[in-house]
Amino acid sequence: MTNDLELHILELPKIKREGIEKTDLIKWLKFIDNPKSKELEEYMKENVAIKEANEKLDKMLEDEHLRKIAEWREMAIIEENSMKKSAYRKGREEGEIRGEARGKKLEKRETAKKLKELNVDINIIIQSTGLTKEEIEKL
Repeated sequence: MTNDLELHILELPKIKREGIEKTDLIKWLKFIDNPKSKELEEYMKENVAIKEANEKLDKMLEDEHLRKIAEWREMAIIEENSMKKSAYRKGREEGEIRGEARGKKLEKRETAKKLKELNVDINIIIQSTGLTKEEIEKL
């Protein structure tokens, strides 16, 4: 995956600093940050693609149907992320519970094994550990 994918993280608040070179990338980032800024009006005169993007954005915002679709998409993404986090949390909690139960079972087996080595009566081992007679005999 790393051979085919290159990831860049761009922080929009940092592009507002003065002295940053006005490259096409910076202009696009400023468009994403605030498509209605005065500064972008100048960029739209120079860059037709930004002007077209702005026009499409205006058209989308005017169209109730498209706006609803965009809202539903955003809500679906939020819901999906929420479900993933919830499933992860639930799985982790379940894993911790299972791990804890397994640890207790191993601890009981170790105790039963030691008691068996000391020739303690099997009924006492059963009462002490809660293991079955068959489990104790296998040790």
